[in-house]
Amino acid sequence: MALLLTPQLCSAIDLEGIGKTLEKAGVSDVLKSSGIDLDRITDYLDWETINVSLVSDFTNVTELKRGKVVIDGRVYKIGINSLRVDLKSGIEVPGRDSRRLTDCFVLYHILKKQAFVVFPRKDAYIIIDPDEARDLIGSLLKNRDGKPKIEKKEDLGMEVIEGQDCKKIAALIKFPNNTKTNIMAWLSQGMKGFPVKILADFKTPQGIAGTNTTTFSNIEKTEPDEALFAIPKDYVKYNNLVEVASEGKLGSRLGKKPAGKRRLFQ
Repeated sequence: MALLLTPQLCSAIDLEGIGKTLEKAGVSDVLKSSGIDLDRITDYLDWETINVSLVSDFTNVTELKRGKVVIDGRVYKIGINSLRVDLKSGIEVPGRDSRRLTDCFVLYHILKKQAFVVFPRKDAYIIIDPDEARDLIGSLLKNRDGKPKIEKKEDLGMEVIEGQDCKKIAALIKFPNNTKTNIMAWLSQGMKGFPVKILADFKTPQGIAGTNTTTFSNIEKTEPDEALFAIPKDYVKYNNLVEVASEGKLGSRLGKKPAGKRRLFQ
């Protein structure tokens, strides 16, 4: 899903060599006046892996004929290293007596490919697959879906949205399962093409039409405190959401919380 370009350290600067390398990588197009390369649309849609640090409010809305799902919260992002999304809407625990776990956040260490859901009110956390983390925040692209192909793309000019100067683009994207999605995205020039808003019209493999809208608002281009991305040592690790919801009564508790320890998150 993601293309991560890791710079290598050089002992000497070869301007001619660098120029050739950029040309081969297609970066010369990125350096045009817009700063946005339309051939890399799918990389911009994979916003978790864009090398920019920020704090922002976040809303993702998926609408289908049978209903609407809203995910909203607060995003904390440090480059391509760590991502945290506080989920205001909480997480629904499935089952006969379903319940909602509130005051939780998704923690995704991108380069380490590690992801967690943390529950400060219960001093608990679970380990999840990175693709499950993307599901919880309504991400459009997942590794399991394979690399999508861009069938059409169009530059729709510049537009200011959420206080950001953005290049507005439209694209038709085809996924390996043969489903297609029409995308409209607003890519911020000042944040390396970070998508301030993404609007997607899609059809499920069963042919059900729907829309998915992701919007970032109140954006602050800053580096969040690293402490936000750590799980307190006294938190208990559980196997799944059911164990967390039942405080270990359903399922096996994997550890015991040390006595007398103060909760680090309120």
